[in-house]
Amino acid sequence: ATGDGRWDAVGSAAIGLLLVVIAVFLAIEMASMLIGESALPQHHHAIEAALVGDGVDSVIHMRTLHLGPDEVLVA
Repeated sequence: ATGDGRWDAVGSAAIGLLLVVIAVFLAIEMASMLIGESALPQHHHAIEAALVGDGVDSVIHMRTLHLGPDEVLVA
C-alpha cells in the first residue's frame, strides 16, 4: 500500500517473532507431557476417595501419569 519495502521487512519480522513465541510455548507445554507429568493434587484426592471402599481400607502409594489430554494412568 505504501510502496516502501521496509514495511514488508517489519511485517515479516513480526510474523517470525510470533512463530518463535508460539513454538517456545508449545515446547514448554509438550515437554511436561513427554517427561511424564502427574495428575493434579485434587485429582489424586478424588481418585483415592473413589478407591477406598468395598475391601480397600486405604491407599498406601499411588502413581499417576498423563497419557493424553483427557487420559490418566493410575498405578
